[in-house]
Amino acid sequence: MTKDEIRKEVLKRRLALSDREVSSKSRAICSRLVSEDVFVTASVVGLYWPFRNEVLTQSIFHEALSRHKKVGFPLVCAQQHRITYVAVNDPSELAAGTLGIMEPRFIEDRVIPAEELDLIVVPGVAFDERGYRIGYGGGYFDRLLTARTVTATRAAPAFDMQIVDRVPHEDHDEKVDIILTESRTIGCT
Repeated sequence: MTKDEIRKEVLKRRLALSDREVSSKSRAICSRLVSEDVFVTASVVGLYWPFRNEVLTQSIFHEALSRHKKVGFPLVCAQQHRITYVAVNDPSELAAGTLGIMEPRFIEDRVIPAEELDLIVVPGVAFDERGYRIGYGGGYFDRLLTARTVTATRAAPAFDMQIVDRVPHEDHDEKVDIILTESRTIGCT
């Protein structure tokens, strides 16, 4: 299957999940993530706000704040085809932005340079056990992750049904280091 075919199929299945399924599976995934050493030792976390039945990340946000971590959310800079992380202290600081995705507004003194991130929680539509991912097709996270200065651990929360046998990939595609589902933790090599 092509990336587009996989994206369409997995999105269709993910969007078919009930609110109850998304909520219960998300609780298990987030609990798994906040127990991982990569989260426990991180001082600065790049997170995303859920979109289109993605894993609900709100509990990760609140847990990070309760542990006095700095949390940044991506702000899409469409003209430059990149994302910038901006520190957020409350969900009310997020508003619908590019593509309807919740994002912070640009506040210069809250920008988090990508090289300061210890952990990046990476969204995606589909993943394979090697860590390759299919996003929504904009390439924003791939561009962020290819920067030589970005050394953060890359963790992807995903439902079991988002794990596929093989994601077709190209040289510019970036992998995640760890995938956390409701039933397992996958260390990607």
